[in-house]
Amino acid sequence: GATRADLQPLADGRARIGEGSWDDVLAPERRDARILLRDGVRLLVAARTVRSDGLDDSSQLEIERALDRFDRARVVLHDDHELALYRALALARYAREEAGGQLVRRTDEAIAELERVRSLAPDYEPAVVASELALLYARRHDYALAAAEYERARAHTRIAAVPLVLPPDVLPSEAEVARYELFASPVPVLLAMNQAEVEMLGGDLAAARAHYEDAVATSDAASLELALSLFGLALAEERAGAHAEALETAHRAASTWVPNVQDRTAQALLAQHGPVAPLHHPGVSFEPRWERHAYEALTHEALAAHATDPEQEDVERRRARRSLRTFFSVGGNA
Repeated sequence: GATRADLQPLADGRARIGEGSWDDVLAPERRDARILLRDGVRLLVAARTVRSDGLDDSSQLEIERALDRFDRARVVLHDDHELALYRALALARYAREEAGGQLVRRTDEAIAELERVRSLAPDYEPAVVASELALLYARRHDYALAAAEYERARAHTRIAAVPLVLPPDVLPSEAEVARYELFASPVPVLLAMNQAEVEMLGGDLAAARAHYEDAVATSDAASLELALSLFGLALAEERAGAHAEALETAHRAASTWVPNVQDRTAQALLAQHGPVAPLHHPGVSFEPRWERHAYEALTHEALAAHATDPEQEDVERRRARRSLRTFFSVGGNA
C-alpha cells in the first residue's frame, strides 16, 4: 500500500484528489464536488479494466457514469485543472458504437478540455496533456498537430517524468495495471513510436524513419516495444521506396517479440496470430484503424521472401495479398 509520503502533493502544490481543504470545510458544496470527482476517477479506472479499446457496452457505461460525476462536480469546481484533466481523459475514451456500426466519439470536446487544462495550469502534467492531445489529433487525422504535440510530450518527459499520484482508495484492488496505463506519465519509447507513426501518415517519411530508429535504439531486447518499432520502421522504409530494406526489417520484427511464457494473454496472441501477434496486442491501436493491414501485408511478404519451403512461401504470399486487399477495401492509401 501507499505510504503517507507517497500521497504528498506534487511539486506544484496541487491538492490530493478528494481531500478537503479549509475552503471545503467552509463550503460543503466544494466537499461534495470533490467526492464526485473521486467517484468519477474510480469509475474511469474501472472502465479501463474492461477492454482496452473501450468499445464494449460495460466499459462505456462506466465512462458515461464518470462523465456524469465530473460534469456535476464542474458546476462548483469550474476552474479546477485537475478535474478538467480527468474529464478530458473520460471524453477521449468515449466510444459508443451505434446501430449500423457507426462509432460516435467526443474527440473535439476532449481536445477542447485538454486545451482548457493547459490554459488553467500550463505546468500541470504537461507530458500527459500533450500526449493525449497528440492521440486525439491523430484520430482526427491532423497529423502535423499530432506530431507537434508528441514532440512537446517528449520534451517534457525528458525533463521530468512524474506520474499522477492517486490515493489508494480511489482504485479497485484489481485495477493496478489500469491505474498505471491510465495515469502514468508517457513512456519515452512509446512517444517516439507514436510520433514516427503520425509523421509517416503525414508524409514525412524521413522524420518517421528517424523516430522509429530512435525507438528501436531505446527499446529493450525481445520487447513488445522493439517489435512494434521495427514493424513501423519497415513500413516507413517500404513507403519511402526502400523495398529490400523494408523486407529485412519486417522479417526481423516478426521474430523479435519473446513474451514471458507465463503471460497467458501474450501466449494466446502468439498462438492465434503468429509472427504478427504484436500488432494485435490489446494495448496497441491504429489511427486510422485499417493501417494494421498494411503492416501485416508487408510482414507476410517478408516471411514469404525468407521461406525455405515452397508451400510455406505460397501460404505467406496469399496472406500478404489478403491483408493488402483488406487494407485498400476499407480505406487504406499506401
